[in-house]
Amino acid sequence: MILSTHLIEEVSGVIEDVVIIDEGEILRQATQEELLAEAFMLSGTSTAVDQFAEGKKVLGTEAFGGLKTIYLGEEVDRTTLPENLELSKMDLQRYFIQLTNKERGRIS
Repeated sequence: MILSTHLIEEVSGVIEDVVIIDEGEILRQATQEELLAEAFMLSGTSTAVDQFAEGKKVLGTEAFGGLKTIYLGEEVDRTTLPENLELSKMDLQRYFIQLTNKERGRIS
């Protein structure tokens, strides 16, 4: 069955395979489990976040004052994570938003 929706979190419990299409281009196609395994948010001071994010697949950023959150499109080795940074999983809705953002978010 094919289901097209903008209410992603409301259907996330019943979907298995996900195809994210933006303006006719397939951006990602994988199981929901595979997508969420590579979808992380990293928060901390701007300096610490920028240092850790160097060379990683950053989908988007949000900053406020001296704090920053980045949205990553790759798995993160928690053993390399500095103590002053907080890592959390992204939900499917946020992953979709970050991936389809026109100014950022295209994984190459």
